[in-house]
Amino acid sequence: MGIQSNQSESLSTVNTLRNIQFNDMKNEITQQKGNALQELAERLGSNSKRTAEILKATAFKNCKNDEQFASLVIVANTYGLNPLLKELYAFPGKGGEIVPIVSIDGWLRIINDHPEMNGMSEEWAEDGSWCEIKIHRKDREHPTTHREYLEEVKRNTEPWKQHPRRMLKWKAIIQCGRVAFGFGGIHDEDEGRDIAGFRDVTPVKPVTRVREIAVDPFEDVVETDIEPDTEDLFSQEGSK
Repeated sequence: MGIQSNQSESLSTVNTLRNIQFNDMKNEITQQKGNALQELAERLGSNSKRTAEILKATAFKNCKNDEQFASLVIVANTYGLNPLLKELYAFPGKGGEIVPIVSIDGWLRIINDHPEMNGMSEEWAEDGSWCEIKIHRKDREHPTTHREYLEEVKRNTEPWKQHPRRMLKWKAIIQCGRVAFGFGGIHDEDEGRDIAGFRDVTPVKPVTRVREIAVDPFEDVVETDIEPDTEDLFSQEGSK
């Protein structure tokens, strides 16, 4: 009986210590969240409560819980971003997770505000097929150079359709900034969509193989690829 009693007391003591450690860790995490929010609020010229209310109604409205909200607050503090100016916002994933998205304004801020930033230049292909960015750092002899190709990064979205050169330039700046300054854990909107599971699945227009018969019966038969009009295809489907 004495041995069993001692074992029970030992287990009880161990469980008590575990509970104390768990509560201490929980309180420490809660305090860290509060400190991070307070830091962001002071930088935005507000108080913690009001800042949280505004962010949960705007840039961070897609956060499902306090942990997701806190993680974005920490990202904002790490890179000195202002979520109220849409420099950082939460992008929802299909699985309920959120992806921290930095807009081009946010990327330009963290690149230009870096203490070692010492200028940037751009170069283009004559046909606009690629854009090359060079970023100079004060502490390095040679610049960081990065080139992006339009055919590799273009998306089937309105911004890319309307302003392909501008979008290609932004993409090149972002990637060059990453390499030059080692920015991590943040993404642009195109990357965020991929990570969150919203890849572009727009189907490519079908190509129909047809045979064109020449007027002269002695000429060879010519085969060509014809890309049919999508609206005609839909109208034909509807009439069947």
